[in-house]
Amino acid sequence: MNSKSYLKNSRRKLPGLDGIRAVALIGVVAYHLYPANVKGGYLGVTLFFVLSGYLIAVTSEYDRRSRRFSPIYFYRKRLKRIWPSMILTVLVTAGILTLTAPTVLVGMRREVLSIFLGYNNWYQIAENSSYFTRIANQSPFTHMWSLAIEIQFYLIWPFLYVLFRDSLRRSEKSRWFWGGLLLVLALLMPLLYRSGQDPSRVYYGTDTRIIALLLGAAAGLGRSGRKRRRSGKRKGALCLAFCLLCLAALWGFLNLDGQSEFTYRGGMLLFSLIFTGIVVLAADAELGIGKYLDILPLAWIGKRSYEYYLWHYPIFYLFDRMGWNGSMIFVIIKLVMTLLVSCWMHGWMSRSGQMRRMFWMSRTRREAVGLKERKVG
Repeated sequence: MNSKSYLKNSRRKLPGLDGIRAVALIGVVAYHLYPANVKGGYLGVTLFFVLSGYLIAVTSEYDRRSRRFSPIYFYRKRLKRIWPSMILTVLVTAGILTLTAPTVLVGMRREVLSIFLGYNNWYQIAENSSYFTRIANQSPFTHMWSLAIEIQFYLIWPFLYVLFRDSLRRSEKSRWFWGGLLLVLALLMPLLYRSGQDPSRVYYGTDTRIIALLLGAAAGLGRSGRKRRRSGKRKGALCLAFCLLCLAALWGFLNLDGQSEFTYRGGMLLFSLIFTGIVVLAADAELGIGKYLDILPLAWIGKRSYEYYLWHYPIFYLFDRMGWNGSMIFVIIKLVMTLLVSCWMHGWMSRSGQMRRMFWMSRTRREAVGLKERKVG
């Protein structure tokens, strides 16, 4: 693979991925609003996992080829992206609950600690907390389990990536080892699942859910920087395949019951593969599929999906706790309130990030940036 070509290609914004984020978010939010009607909306989290793995692999390749990849550099970027918003959400939510429902916070210190330290999924397993009971019976932070799995994945990713690259440099046959590892991890969920029991252990477990992140990462590592030349028939076939994958995903969002045996006997893996195919085809600039996913308002929602995901569950929980439900007007108020708060947080984090970057710039660089802005203005 041509290194220069890959770097040039990686600098461009990958098409379609903001739209995919929006679709994943809509699935999760719809599930939390109408679990009986959107039975498989929880699959949006699996789609988030695949997309995260894909992007982490692509950016790691770019950083390696630009000679700046290191565990410290990687951790610093992830830390700035995840923790500030997450900590602020938890603290503000706890403050509001102190005023409105103080009994909810009793004994919540260990849960908050598990969120900040990135092991909330295992905390929920230890507490026998089921994801599939009504939202009013849960903590306002039940949804933080997925962030814990992502954090744990980020902790091991730099070492997995370096090991993969080193082993590949020594022998192309090492691909068989990594493929075998993926196969073993794919089998863990059906092996650990027990029919008739609450599925939360396999649903929350890092060992059973990391396969979605790794499938996305494998697809990202296999992404080529070379421009492919495909015939019109091949492009048409790939576009048709994308449409079929989207139809399968839509069926899953509407019908795949989170407590059915099929979900854990291969269904979750099947949809992880479907989502991987959707992400790969959407990000292929030559096919041009991604531009249809980047339309407004999907792209706009996708850029704010992390903040919306953080805030929607605490706000929904508070409304249900106060008895403000049962009417469409309350659903609209919940959605709009979450949108306003998430937009505020997204803007605040973006501005604070710009200020931090400007602070660490050299004086000459700051002056150059300021001069450029004055010229543009």
